[in-house]
Amino acid sequence: MANEGGTSTNKSDWVVGTAVSSSGGTQSAYISDNNGVNAQYYGSSQRDSHIYFDFDIPSVATSLTLEFDWRGNGEGRFDNGYVNYWNTSSTPLAGTEYTSITDRIGGDSNGRFNDLYQPGADLSWFRETITIDGTTGNGPLFTPGTTQRIVFSWTNDSSVENNPGMCIDNIRLIYNV
Repeated sequence: MANEGGTSTNKSDWVVGTAVSSSGGTQSAYISDNNGVNAQYYGSSQRDSHIYFDFDIPSVATSLTLEFDWRGNGEGRFDNGYVNYWNTSSTPLAGTEYTSITDRIGGDSNGRFNDLYQPGADLSWFRETITIDGTTGNGPLFTPGTTQRIVFSWTNDSSVENNPGMCIDNIRLIYNV
């Protein structure tokens, strides 16, 4: 996975570390403002951070299934995680929130995770399963035999801070034939 982030005013970036994990392992990817010591974010300034991976779609694939565990809090509607499905001609930039719903997959109707959570929300791990087949209208056209990109993103505004930010674990991409 590649991490894109890091500024001098808000160090809330994706890390792969041991501060939090769901079942079955000791590491996960999560937002941290202290180099992975804790799964927490700095909410006093706006931040957008991304972590991504590229993958090849076999020519025989009819669809993909993306599975992952996630957990997150944040300030409802203002601090949230989201997942984009892109082609590899675009690379996410720190400080940029990608608001196009056509690229977002999974989450609520806005393509966000934890969008409706409020302080004190349940901080359990949730299992997300997303089918990518080109029929949902989300993401670039599903094209077998190409290389695509999954981008996990976190955005927060500059007010209330409700930790933890986005945490992801047990990512699995299945090619369906």
